[in-house]
Amino acid sequence: MSAPSEAMTRYAPPTLHNVSVAPGYATTTQGGFELLLEGRNLGSVLSTEVRFVDARVRDDRLGEASGSPCDVRASDAHTRLRCVAPEGFGDVKVVVDVGGQQAHAPLSYAEP
Repeated sequence: MSAPSEAMTRYAPPTLHNVSVAPGYATTTQGGFELLLEGRNLGSVLSTEVRFVDARVRDDRLGEASGSPCDVRASDAHTRLRCVAPEGFGDVKVVVDVGGQQAHAPLSYAEP
C-alpha cells in the first residue's frame, strides 16, 4: 500500500485583457449596464465573482476588500465574462476573483 499523496494543484491566476461596456449601454450611475470582460483563466458563471471596488483600494488589499457585485450572467471558455453592473459613481476597479486569485481593471462611471 502506498502513502497518500500530498501533492497540490495550483491554477494559473486570472488575467484581464479588456473590459468594455456592451454595445447599446452606457456607464450610468444607476448601473444595469452590461460589461464585457475578456482575458484568460476567468472561470465560469459558477466559479467566478466579479465586484466593483473603490479605485483607491491598494492592489495588495483587493482580496479582502468588499465591493458591489457585478452579476455574472454568461461565460465563454474561461476567456470571456458578461455581467450586469451595480449602481455606482466615480472610478472603480473591476475585480475578477477565481478561487481566491484576483485580476482587476479600471472603469469609470459617467458623470451624473
